[in-house]
Amino acid sequence: MIETAIRWWGLFKKRVGTPGYGTAIAFLGLFAGFYGALYPDEIKSAFPIVLFPVRPWHFVPEACIFWVCVLIWFVLFWTRQIVEGEHLQALKTQGEQLSVNVAGLSQATGLIDQNVRKTLTGAKKLDESIGIAQVKIKELNDSIQTLPPPTYLRQLEAFTLSFNGYLGSNLSRQPATNIKSCDSSDDVPVELKIENLEGLTRQLLWALATLAQTYDEDGWRYAANVMYFVAYNDPQFADVSGCEELLPRGCTVSDIDGALVLDPKLTASADSNKIDDKVLPIHFPILKPHKTENGKWRVLPGAALAFAESRYGRDPDVLTYALVDLQKINTTMAADYDFEEKVINTLRDRFDPKSPGKWVRSGLSFPLFEMCQSNGETRERAFAVLNVHCNREKMLGPSQERQRLFAVTALHLVNETAEVVRLWLALRKRGNRPPDEPIKAG
Repeated sequence: MIETAIRWWGLFKKRVGTPGYGTAIAFLGLFAGFYGALYPDEIKSAFPIVLFPVRPWHFVPEACIFWVCVLIWFVLFWTRQIVEGEHLQALKTQGEQLSVNVAGLSQATGLIDQNVRKTLTGAKKLDESIGIAQVKIKELNDSIQTLPPPTYLRQLEAFTLSFNGYLGSNLSRQPATNIKSCDSSDDVPVELKIENLEGLTRQLLWALATLAQTYDEDGWRYAANVMYFVAYNDPQFADVSGCEELLPRGCTVSDIDGALVLDPKLTASADSNKIDDKVLPIHFPILKPHKTENGKWRVLPGAALAFAESRYGRDPDVLTYALVDLQKINTTMAADYDFEEKVINTLRDRFDPKSPGKWVRSGLSFPLFEMCQSNGETRERAFAVLNVHCNREKMLGPSQERQRLFAVTALHLVNETAEVVRLWLALRKRGNRPPDEPIKAG
């Protein structure tokens, strides 16, 4: 008897995550509400609304039908929440296993383990939010829309397992004996090539863009890229152009600390892991301090703000910044940013719906961190930014919970990308060293 019940429960659980099950819950709730609106008097005059009627007890079919529908709806919805909780627990268990697998990484990649724990904490907070939504019938549709589709969780698990194994075998990772200085290029694994790292970076960016597109489900175009920081005193800064058009009020190029550079080789879209041909070559100036005395930002919104706040700001827990609607930049920057109107107009024109920049409208920016030594202290420092963007007004839809959930579940892949890009930049800096001099293993 028990084995039969368990077998039937297993078959039922397979149906809970299907679109048809969700549609049935929504339809049943809608039917109950509609039916209650048709017969409000009969329902209000019957049990359990009226416990001690004036006239003798009698059967009211309208009230019976209504409460049966409500009961069935509650059982179906409660069952769905149990199954979703199991999915979150499975994801949590997978995160713990990933932490064990990366235990042998260098201290430069130790941040991955910390962010996985933050992912688990975010999952617990999400579970609490879903529990509150159970008692709010009015918020039912919003709660269901916030959860990722079942295909997203399966895709996330597949990408995580695939890239974890691939990176572990192809980057020749070894435990680091020490941590190099912030500007060192010596902690590079053996036998790596710039072209291979660029291809691997595009694979990771393609995976992140694909996950975002799967989560969205509305057919918008998603893409991703990495912008890396070039200091003003770096010889590579001579190749950076266009920063003078995007400087804050009263500043010149000599006032900046450096620039975020977008290299097309570090771009991909959900359509392909090749270079994204719709990306705009653009460089964002980074100033220090990045905020005026009256609290206005001296860096552009999105990637530049995420990078500057992570590198110079006081909040060490900053993980992501939601991009503004770039096609409405003139209304959002006037109050909070210290830029002249001509800079705002320049930025707005680049992302106009009729310009090539129309494919980038909103998204998320993830600062990429490395561990390094500076002035005798080991510290964490942002060295680049990973952007996941799309051509819709609000990435993943109007719900901020969807953006937050995507951010915490994608952090492992983001940190894998950070390690690859860090090695790529180290190889680029190392380019002028004699070819017969060996590369030290990281």
